[in-house]
Amino acid sequence: MRKKLVFVKLTGLKRGYIFLNKDDKRYKNYDSFAQVWKNLLIQNGYDWRTFYQTRHTFASIMLQNGEELIWVSKIMLGHSEVTTTLKHYAKFIVDKKKKRATFLTQKRTNNVQNENLKLESA
Repeated sequence: MRKKLVFVKLTGLKRGYIFLNKDDKRYKNYDSFAQVWKNLLIQNGYDWRTFYQTRHTFASIMLQNGEELIWVSKIMLGHSEVTTTLKHYAKFIVDKKKKRATFLTQKRTNNVQNENLKLESA
């Protein structure tokens, strides 16, 4: 049987914090919050991850949803180089909903390709 969840209050950013302890105050440090975080994840059916990993999850979600790479990199993650963000998050940037290389289906492009094929086969 799982331990009962340590009291965590969703505050709507009351005093600038999302989670407050049972005394309606902020957690003083990560260690005081770590067990609460672990219990919260496990009780809700998630694998344990460090709280720091939420930063990566949030960045990945932003990139998957089309946020600009430069903004995510510089502003949200604080990377001095966009290449750092690309190195760690490139696999999350692809937007599967976006049509790619649509210029290939345009009539003019197809005509040029067809003419080139005729010249090559002649």
